[in-house]
Amino acid sequence: MKPFAIVFLTAAIASAGGWDPIAGPGIDLPSNTGVTALRQFGSHLYIGTQNTALGCRIYRTADGATFDPVFIGGFGDGMTKVSEFEEFGGFLYAATEGPAGGRIYRSSDGLIWTAACPIGLGDPANVEITALENFSGSLYAGTRNTGGGGAHLWRSPDGTTWTTSITTTGFGDADNTAINDLEDSGSSLYAGTTNTSDGAHLVRISSGGGFTVLVDDGFGTSDNRAFTALEVYYGHMYIGTHNTVDGFEIWSTPNDIDFFLRALDGLGDDANDRVTDLENFGSPMYVGTEARFGEAFEVFVTFSGGGYDQDDDDGFGDPGNFRLNDYTAFAGKIWAGTSNPAGGGLYRSDAASSSSGSGSGYYSNDDDDDGHHGRVHCVVATAAFGSPSTPRVAELRRLRDAEIESSDAGRDFTDLYRQAGPPAAAVVRRSEVLRALVRSALLK
Repeated sequence: MKPFAIVFLTAAIASAGGWDPIAGPGIDLPSNTGVTALRQFGSHLYIGTQNTALGCRIYRTADGATFDPVFIGGFGDGMTKVSEFEEFGGFLYAATEGPAGGRIYRSSDGLIWTAACPIGLGDPANVEITALENFSGSLYAGTRNTGGGGAHLWRSPDGTTWTTSITTTGFGDADNTAINDLEDSGSSLYAGTTNTSDGAHLVRISSGGGFTVLVDDGFGTSDNRAFTALEVYYGHMYIGTHNTVDGFEIWSTPNDIDFFLRALDGLGDDANDRVTDLENFGSPMYVGTEARFGEAFEVFVTFSGGGYDQDDDDGFGDPGNFRLNDYTAFAGKIWAGTSNPAGGGLYRSDAASSSSGSGSGYYSNDDDDDGHHGRVHCVVATAAFGSPSTPRVAELRRLRDAEIESSDAGRDFTDLYRQAGPPAAAVVRRSEVLRALVRSALLK
């Protein structure tokens, strides 16, 4: 179809954190209830939407003011959401969701789109192609499967021939019903799953297709029902969770063996129950979230992986913005897409600078790479007292640094605590009785 232009004026009032609303609501249709996928391809920014009434749409812009709809009507296949874009072999790929099965489409020029796989990759229970990743010369595609057999992970050497499946059984566990994100570390591919029975799984996939399950229990709790966002940042793999009980958590690992709890309890608001996106833009890493109970999402930024500051008014100042779906960089700005029942939004901002944040949202342990395999804040004490900045926690941290770590035996103890502390802290913070007992013991 021949595109036509839609021009919008930026709203006069920008949200806190420097996020300016661009276009919307819903780009040109309020029934576009989500701006769900963003990607630069060539000289344009591509924007995918969710529209259950009329089918998903793809728009593009070269200047951030004029938006051309390059595909409408759900690709003619009833697709309702663009889940993700990925570039591979000179093509832009779009992963989609549809009630009769998701599908992958591709375009070499952004204007003409063709199907790149069968609906549902041959299984209509694959209702969504959730994630795409260019890894080791192949394009990988993860799914959400409602058929009871587990999520699929497929790969293609050319983007259209899907003959090799890494798994059609949820990595051997049918309770892994979705692969939410795929991330290339440079040497391996990582997948985060949804598993509401045992807790989310983290899986490492080799270039040859073999896989290793690194975490199979949601970091010790089935409340971490999904690992929803993965990102490599300062050499660590960061993992964001979906936790409807206490709020999301963020973990990291430098080596696939040691895992550090970086953020917990939805960074102070248990309505923040899901990390929707982690994006590394060099120095800052942005955290997108989804909120429940009818609340607006919050956006956080970190410059270390351990200290997090809010970078917006809730929901960019719009209480209907309950989910931030995706970030990308384009034309020297950071762009974000949101979900809103009145029409999803498109926003942009200058990249945050380290001087703009204080790290006051510091809820986590700190791997400082000092040769002790990552010292940690007293995470159990932090869970008991509620903050790492309370006087008793600070005193315990000074005691650790000055006395415990001054000997080989003390450093060995710290290494053990580094592994056992985060899971223990997760148990303590969920029980007010345990929190009181630990506080009493630590105050003696």
